[in-house]
Amino acid sequence: TKDFGQFHLLANEILHQAKEARIFNTICTVTKHRHKAAVNLAGKVDVMLIVGGKNSSNTGNLYQSCKNTGAATYHIEGASEIAPEWFEGAQRVGITAGASTQQWIIKEVEEFMGELSEKGNNEQKEEMMDQGLENELVSEELDTSQEEESEQLDATTKEEQEIHPMDSAEALGYNKSLKEFHKGMIVTGRVVEIQDDGIFLDIGYKTEGFIPLHELGTQPIDNPHESFQAGQEINVVFLGTDDEGQIRLSKKRADADQAWEKILEAEKNDSILTGKVTKVVKGGLVADVGLRGFIPASHIAIEFVEDLEQFIDQTIEMKILEVEKKNNNVVLSRKKVLEERQAEEKQKTMSTINEGDLVKGLVTKIVDFGAFVDIGGIEGLLHISEMSWGRIEHPSKVIAEGEEIEVKILNIDQETERISLGLKQVLPDPWETFVANHNVGDKIEGRITKIVSFGAFMELQEGIEGLIHISQLARRHVESPDEVVKKDELVTAKIININKEERRVGLSLKELEIDTQKKEVAQIIEQREEASITIADI
Repeated sequence: TKDFGQFHLLANEILHQAKEARIFNTICTVTKHRHKAAVNLAGKVDVMLIVGGKNSSNTGNLYQSCKNTGAATYHIEGASEIAPEWFEGAQRVGITAGASTQQWIIKEVEEFMGELSEKGNNEQKEEMMDQGLENELVSEELDTSQEEESEQLDATTKEEQEIHPMDSAEALGYNKSLKEFHKGMIVTGRVVEIQDDGIFLDIGYKTEGFIPLHELGTQPIDNPHESFQAGQEINVVFLGTDDEGQIRLSKKRADADQAWEKILEAEKNDSILTGKVTKVVKGGLVADVGLRGFIPASHIAIEFVEDLEQFIDQTIEMKILEVEKKNNNVVLSRKKVLEERQAEEKQKTMSTINEGDLVKGLVTKIVDFGAFVDIGGIEGLLHISEMSWGRIEHPSKVIAEGEEIEVKILNIDQETERISLGLKQVLPDPWETFVANHNVGDKIEGRITKIVSFGAFMELQEGIEGLIHISQLARRHVESPDEVVKKDELVTAKIININKEERRVGLSLKELEIDTQKKEVAQIIEQREEASITIADI
């Protein structure tokens, strides 16, 4: 509330003396215009009355500025201090008041001066009034229409800005246009100035209100310049005025009130709230829903989530679990939203799928006997035996969690809501290729994949295995198959049987051995015959 002229004198002196200086103008723009109007008025009247508290810095500055013009100036706190002799010989009287002066005090001064004017029967007195005072004597102040007020705010750095005096009718209209405020009410204001420690707001009062940094929002704001813009309209709570007449406002409390309305409405209607996760705390997450909301770890997802850090800065949807406004307690659940949507999707899926359909699904979990696949709100079991046409050691060798795959619906149990899925059914059938290219009696090379007590399994091609029975491993007696073959060993065997119906292939090493020996004997006989060797010679 410092006088603007004195501020500039002080600033100029500092700039001349200091090697380096940073000067910030924090003078309230309305206060600055009030001082200019008061000084302008004081130069046109014989007597100036300054109404306001003796301890008010704002009113004190008004008094000193008007007194410096040479006009007879009196600082009063109420009508009872007015002395009629002050106006002897005076033709024009000006009245102004500090920003924090109560309206009833101003009204009382106005009525007293009106009575004094009637007693003096001085109809020649020119009537004027300064900002915010209804008076039939003399006043002059700023034109406060919205358009001119905006021009004043845009030109606060221009010392030459003209101050337009009001006539009595204009002043009376301005005074009636001022809003009445009470502590705790929510009002809408326009941002007129942004500073590092807060923002100034025009709420339609006699002076601008200030929102300090800690009252700008429910979440900490470090830089108001990034969060607000000049001319922006925001809702605030009116907290009253301080000893200096400065209006105190809080956006934080207005936001909290509006947030509570939204939260209580969401609880009543069981509707969804959207909020941003701000941090991880013991037992869960904290989300900003206008207020601080807590999400227990058990209500973050349908399945248990070990790494909660992944949700930081994510905007998620939640429902109310518990609300205690008295204790400022809001407990939320993301799990409820996910479960409800899953149930809707499940119902839709169960009503549309049929056995034999090819569908896409997401692998949610892998176990030793297979994998669970989400095909749309419901999970189906993909058994290990339905993953591949060939033998696999573990499901993880074929698919991975989080992978999207195409599967065939093999069976649907509507009562238990169990679904059986197949993966190999959507792949080419290697059996058809094998049968078309191989016959009984063919020799074939393969890898031993598994040894059991009754023989050994041999991979013939991808998806096709044959069995070498223990009786077909050798011509001699074999106690255990690993006497003849080892796992992963490459061997050549003879196809002795193809069962197309049961998709089985029988193999033999013994038959191959016999064939080899027969061939060798035949070769020896042939060679001896060519050498004319008789049986007697042998």
